[in-house]
Amino acid sequence: MIYAESDPAGSTIKGLVFRDLALDGGVETRGFEQFTHLASVSGVEDVLFERVALVGFRGDGLYIGSGLKGGQRHNRNVRVRNCRFDGRNADNRNGISVLDIDGITIEGCIFVRCSRRDMPGAIDFEPDVDSSLAVIRNIVISNNRFRDVGGGVATICFHFAPKLEPPQNVRISGNTAIDSGRAFLYMNVMQVSPGPRPDQNIHLSNNTYAGGGGSPFLLDGAKGLRFSGNRWSNLGSAAQVGAHRPVRGLRIADTFEHVGSLVTPYAIGVAEVSAMDLAGSTFIACGSPVIGGEDIFFRAMANGTRARSDHVSLAGAVSRPSSRRAAAMAATSPLHTRISE
Repeated sequence: MIYAESDPAGSTIKGLVFRDLALDGGVETRGFEQFTHLASVSGVEDVLFERVALVGFRGDGLYIGSGLKGGQRHNRNVRVRNCRFDGRNADNRNGISVLDIDGITIEGCIFVRCSRRDMPGAIDFEPDVDSSLAVIRNIVISNNRFRDVGGGVATICFHFAPKLEPPQNVRISGNTAIDSGRAFLYMNVMQVSPGPRPDQNIHLSNNTYAGGGGSPFLLDGAKGLRFSGNRWSNLGSAAQVGAHRPVRGLRIADTFEHVGSLVTPYAIGVAEVSAMDLAGSTFIACGSPVIGGEDIFFRAMANGTRARSDHVSLAGAVSRPSSRRAAAMAATSPLHTRISE
């Protein structure tokens, strides 16, 4: 219903404002159509969506892309404020998809009943796999509410193929998610870098994620993450760190309460991580209510080989009664080194 694409690719469309609108895609009667979006913008700058209701979308509610006319378009300074994304029957793609952005703020929005199980989730940052010039940086996602979000990945997703530069400068704070997604945050960076890679500067703070079978977070290949003041509660799946690619530079000072199940009887599963600090984290009754479990489980294997972790500090983490000691499974692989309590 809204479509804007700069032409030629090197140009930008500036100063678009969409305020106090209601867009309805009619997904209940017209059905799912992955590439039919309610609002699609590419090659834009200084754009505002405010108090816009995007409901019944067949593809995405809002798509921020690189265009269909060839060439790489960049987007800058997009604000999405106090909007409502209601998929109505969760037979859609994502609430918001972003393929290229330098500066986006998503704040005060509501996301409900969106995303099929074979789609990512409410908010998805995922450049095309061959778009080596794509930029994803300077992101703020704050004070939003998520409920009954489907998707097969997470409420907030970052997926970056090997050719892509990792996301930079991300702030996710003050959000509340109930019964939403396979996880709250999914961060998967597949880049193979020949040399040192800078920290991504990812900050996750004061978010609440509760209910359902979801996981707090799924992290692979990321570097430079700081989590603080988040509360993860009554979740059926554990957080996972480095299951497929090593994570480097991770600090967690969060509260985990009743996280885990018979399948994953622990709060955090660690395969491969370097420099992880858990000072300030609290674990309350995590694991399985039937068989018990650990707060942190260090895996013996990752991708068919011995898992390897180093420079892990558990000092300052608190384990409340009815949950075992945090380091109980630290010896499952002899390659986990320099783990201190």
